[in-house]
Amino acid sequence: GTIGLEIFAEMPDLENVLVPTGGGGLLAGVALAIKSLNNNVKVYGVEPELAADATESYKKGRRILWPAEKTTATMADGVRTQQVGELNFEIIQKHVDGFFTATESEILEAAKYYLHKAKIMLEPTGALSLAAYLANKSQIKGKTVLIISGGNFSPEFLEQLF
Repeated sequence: GTIGLEIFAEMPDLENVLVPTGGGGLLAGVALAIKSLNNNVKVYGVEPELAADATESYKKGRRILWPAEKTTATMADGVRTQQVGELNFEIIQKHVDGFFTATESEILEAAKYYLHKAKIMLEPTGALSLAAYLANKSQIKGKTVLIISGGNFSPEFLEQLF
């Protein structure tokens, strides 16, 4: 949750936060912190389409288990979870405003943007928030924070960025 507190301290007038989501701990903590300070800020989880177990769980109102052979297909290996955590899900249901997903090509393009334009090297999971933002920016209005999480990347992924 401290990330949410730090974000709010730096930008108290923010309107949206996009958070990469796997097991849901980061999302639950950020949502709880942000919403305790300003309930009007929109907090969204972001997942790859190929590992959108938390998104489906949120929509159905119960935790959904995805098969490992499905979730391991995404390049965003930091969020290859099969099911959102039980305690995290309770917080997510109460404090998160929705979810966005990103395709593999959107994730790759976002990672390329970070490397070539911002000079930031990150893993595919770290590019999730930007990928979802770019694909859904017509739905996301106002001052928005994109959480970047993860700097572990394989040489094979690095090759795809050039």
